[in-house]
Amino acid sequence: MIHSDSCDSGNFTTLVSPFSSTLTPADYNQLFTDGVLVAFAESTDHRGNLTSTYEYYVLTGSDVGESSGEDDYIENGIFSFFFCDGLGNVSEDDYDQPYDGTFDADGYGPQGNNNRQVTFSELYHYSKDKTEHFVRDYYNDGQIVQAYHPTAEFVFGEY
Repeated sequence: MIHSDSCDSGNFTTLVSPFSSTLTPADYNQLFTDGVLVAFAESTDHRGNLTSTYEYYVLTGSDVGESSGEDDYIENGIFSFFFCDGLGNVSEDDYDQPYDGTFDADGYGPQGNNNRQVTFSELYHYSKDKTEHFVRDYYNDGQIVQAYHPTAEFVFGEY
């Protein structure tokens, strides 16, 4: 799985780019797509015990052409903070406390099932909603979390 909390990171979910050089946009997009697919291609002989519909999953902190914010109060990238919060870390109300083991993403979202397993879909919806709400409320701005396979029921973690 790829977790990217950087500006323009939505490129990894759409596999396109808003930037161009002397290449045509179609040429540049093909190079980007080929590069990503080669970088993450796996042989099924080397996947170990991983059972998944897809070879890789992507969560990014912003859309194409968008900034991915950091916050001094929570002392972290906003998307990364809520990604970790969904997997048992602390919330924005107690950000400076030690790991608390509350898996807030479990059961979250339209496909959520509170069963001590955090799926990719639950983690995506949790971190997306929390990030977008935080940025809107504290910065009066937008930041759109992106996913490649947003409805995937792949179990990301169990507790």
